[in-house]
Amino acid sequence: MEQYNSAEEAFNSLNIGIRFEKIPCRHALKKIFEILDIEINIRNPSLSDLVLKLCNSRRWRMGGKSLKIGMTINGDIIILSDVYDYLPQHKEVCENIVNIANNNNINIEMFEKSYGRLEVQNSFYPPANTKWYCEGYSKFYRGILVGLIIHS
Repeated sequence: MEQYNSAEEAFNSLNIGIRFEKIPCRHALKKIFEILDIEINIRNPSLSDLVLKLCNSRRWRMGGKSLKIGMTINGDIIILSDVYDYLPQHKEVCENIVNIANNNNINIEMFEKSYGRLEVQNSFYPPANTKWYCEGYSKFYRGILVGLIIHS
């Protein structure tokens, strides 16, 4: 697990914020759903539909908290969650997703970035001009950022 002095440093290390395009994010999530056999009951699901489905999936739940989606300047897609504890079962889920994806020629890696818990009133908020999809709170205070990077 990478250690950071602040939530801001941990978040900034992901290089999210300059660019965000919903369509490539949606396509990447649909590919992930396909290889994980996650059924989508909507003909043309929105990014929000896909994020909620992944967040609420019992089998593929990555961290137990809401998910955020970002994109780097080079088009890598970041799926992240701010969690108190990275439980072994959640880490195993991420490892399984990475293994299945990589076996299906989708280049994914997982990350864990610890920054130390904050009091809620001292939460880090990304800059207002950050371009990303945020389901739930947009602040970071729980102490660990976990997630996946889908390389373009």
